[in-house]
Parts: sequence; structure tokens; C-alpha cells
Amino acid sequence: MPATGENKSKTWAEVSIKHPSELTEAVSNFFFEKGAQAVVHEDSSGLVLSKAGFGSSGPSAGLKDEINAFLKDLADIFGLTSLLKAEWSSVSYGDWAEKWKQDLDPIEVGSTLVIKPTWREYQAGPDRVVLSLDPGLAFGTGHHASTFLCLEGVEEYLSQPGHADARVLDVGTGSGILSMAAAALGRGRIVALDIDPDTLPVAAGNFSLNNQADRVFLLCADPAAISGRFDLILANLHRDALIRLASTLVNLGAPGARWILSGMLDEQAEEVAERFISVGLSLTHRAVKGEWVALIMEKREEP
Repeated sequence: MPATGENKSKTWAEVSIKHPSELTEAVSNFFFEKGAQAVVHEDSSGLVLSKAGFGSSGPSAGLKDEINAFLKDLADIFGLTSLLKAEWSSVSYGDWAEKWKQDLDPIEVGSTLVIKPTWREYQAGPDRVVLSLDPGLAFGTGHHASTFLCLEGVEEYLSQPGHADARVLDVGTGSGILSMAAAALGRGRIVALDIDPDTLPVAAGNFSLNNQADRVFLLCADPAAISGRFDLILANLHRDALIRLASTLVNLGAPGARWILSGMLDEQAEEVAERFISVGLSLTHRAVKGEWVALIMEKREEP
């Protein structure tokens, strides 16, 4: 069921594409890169039917043309005899919520975390911290590579000596999953931001579900609107947003802070890294999962 506070009467803009199975990863990556909040894949007479939901606000301007151009390029690259076709429709929130749940199973992250959808069972070992999640239709279940990489980075950072009390900023919190991990593994103050008001009830519901509501300060705000200094800054956003927010995110870092940046494809990572390097950071590690990348960055030491 959608998280408490969600408007079940809302409609989502949905795009559907039927294609050969070998194109599934490329299509999925493209959808997420262009702002899809959820993607599902279904079998369809020997082909794959990929559907992407773009939320109640609909797709960004010009996206339909971008998708058509992308599909033409795919057809040329793979030598398809007929053009791939994108079909748009409006679907109810409830329909998407049920589609999104079908493929979500518990996932283990690193040596500590488990992300368990509320409707799945999981037998936890003694060393596992289990977080229950109802993502509604907010981005962030741990299944997407960019979120998984961020979760690994959170676990690695907070497990280090002296980091348990780190102040954490989670920009673009979505379902709240990264803040949930930080609250489970650390003891410090956590601020979770999102500019989409529709995601806030989802995140709030998940914090309450895991008895973390008193640990996380949840805001509908752009990071430019806040002040303070943070030891760990998490930003799982699209390339354009990361580049736009680089100076702001760097200015929010405390001495010795770490930045975990994800939401970018492999071919976009260098551009994002260069932007953050230009405003004072250095790249300490580049984590990769499939075609997705997370950049682990710290403040550049002055000579």
C-alpha cells in the first residue's frame, strides 16, 4: 500500500516501450537518467515491455522528443528492422504502486545492512541490521545501482572509528533510505531534504516505521536554503542537479567531511568529478556497479 499521506487519486505519466530483451538495461538506464521515479519490466510475447513512471508532475519538457531520438539510435545500433515506439498514457497512483512492488525483494548491503520491503519476509542473521521500507513511489529502494552504491558508502564511512557521531545531510532523500541507513548505523544528527513534497510522507512513514522519527529532521527544501556544516553529505541525484549544486554542497561540508555523490552513468562521472574538483574537493574513490558510478570525495588539502 502507498505510504500514509499519499494521494491515491493522483495520476502518473507513464511511457511504455516494447523491445528485445538485450536492450533492457539500456532502456532502464535511460529512463532513470531522464528522471523516471520507477521502472518495471514485463514479458510480452517474447519481448520485454518496459514501463517508466514520471510522477504526478509528468515528464520534463522535451523528453518525448529525447525518447524518440534515443529509440531511433537503439534501432540503428542493434540493426532492428522496425522502429521502437514509445506510447504515453496516464495511470493511477495505485496501479503504479502495485507494479513497483512486484519485483522488490529484501537486499543485503555490505556486511551489515538489509533493506526489507514491508510485505516481504527475511530471516536476519545476528550481524544484520534490518530496515523495513515502504517506498510508495518515491525513488530509493536499494535495488537501483546508484542507491546501492550510496548505501555501501554510508556503511563504510559510519563503521570507521570516530565517525559514529557524524552529522549527515541527505539531499534528495526520496523514500528516506539513505537517512534510514545513517540513523541505523550512526548516532549523529541527520537532515533529509527533498524538493518534491509528494515524497515527504513516504520518507516520514519510513522513519516512523523504523523508530527513527526523532533522529531525522525532514525538510522540503533546496540545499541552498539551509545552513550548518555536515560531516557526511549524500547526494544521489541526476548529473545536471549535481553539477548545479556543487558549490552549495561543498560549502555545507565541515572540516574533514566526506561527500558521496551518485545518480550518474559511467560516461558522466568525469564531468561531475571535475565540477566538484573545481570547487575544492578531491576524488578519493570511484565505486562502480554496472553502468552506474558513485564518487567518494573529500576536501582537497591546501599545500
